[in-house]
Amino acid sequence: MKRFSILILSVALTGFFSFASAKSKESAKPFGFTIDKTSYEEALGIVQARKWRYQEYEKKQFREIDKKDPLRGKNTFLKVLPGDLEGVRSIFVFLGNESTLEALMVVIEPKMFDGVLRVLDSKYSQVERNLSGEKLDEPYPYVLWERGTDYIELQKVSSHRVRVLYVNKAVYANYRDFLNTNYERYVGKLEKKDWMNEL
Repeated sequence: MKRFSILILSVALTGFFSFASAKSKESAKPFGFTIDKTSYEEALGIVQARKWRYQEYEKKQFREIDKKDPLRGKNTFLKVLPGDLEGVRSIFVFLGNESTLEALMVVIEPKMFDGVLRVLDSKYSQVERNLSGEKLDEPYPYVLWERGTDYIELQKVSSHRVRVLYVNKAVYANYRDFLNTNYERYVGKLEKKDWMNEL
C-alpha cells in the first residue's frame, strides 16, 4: 500500500511539473495578441472588435499607410489609441515581412509603473533588473522577463514615458530602443553655465 501511494504521488508530481514546464513555454498574450503567431488580419480584428482607433505606418520612413495600400501589414506598425484602457496611452503593433506580429509595445502612464511591475513579476520569469541605475552603461531603468521564446521588458524611458515591450528574443535588439531617443542625445542639450566649472 505504501508503494502504491508513493507511485501515485510520483505520477502526480510528474504531471504537475510537466504542466508547469509546458505553461512556461506558452507565449505571452497581451490583449489577445501573440508574438510570431497573430496575423495582420487577426491584429486588425482585435483592434476593430475593441473599437480602438488606429493608424498604420511604414516602419522605416514612418510614412502613413493608406487602408487600400497593397503594402499594408508588411514591415509596418499600427499605432493604436485604446480609449477604454485607463492608464494606457497607446499600443504599437509591429508587423514583419510575413504579415505576422513581431513585437507589441504598450505605452503606459508613469504612475502605473509599480503596479505593472508587480503583475509582470507574478506572471513571467525575471531575467534582468536595473531599476536604481547601478549599470551606468544602460540608458534607462528596466526589468526584463522571459516566457518561452519571448522577452517582456518594462522600460522607464523617462519620467514621462513608460512602456512594456513584448518581442521574440531573436529580434529583441531591433525593438528595445525603437521610437526612443537614448539619453546620450540629450547630453548636448543640457544647460551649461560658467560657474559650473568651479564646482
